[in-house]
Amino acid sequence: MTAVAFIGAGSAKLAGVEMVHLSFANMGMPPITGYIVGALEIAGAIDIFVKSVRFLAALGLAATSLGAFLYHLFYTPIAEGVPAIVLLVLSVLLVRYFKNNA
Repeated sequence: MTAVAFIGAGSAKLAGVEMVHLSFANMGMPPITGYIVGALEIAGAIDIFVKSVRFLAALGLAATSLGAFLYHLFYTPIAEGVPAIVLLVLSVLLVRYFKNNA
């Protein structure tokens, strides 16, 4: 479920969906930032299925989720950040699981 959500989010960024890229513009980041984050989200979503790197992949996904949560905390009504919070919790759970089951 987590992988599907990140593939969807990453695909939207790579497709250049304006609404998704607006957050990076609001923070004053260059447009390429959204594409880089999108690629990292897709790579992380795929790599959580690769035993040798799944812990690091989950850690990276947690980092992107934390960034999304912080964006919503500071730039939007917090209700808009609920999906980011859910993905952050799921990513942290994956990090803990992969750490304990390495």
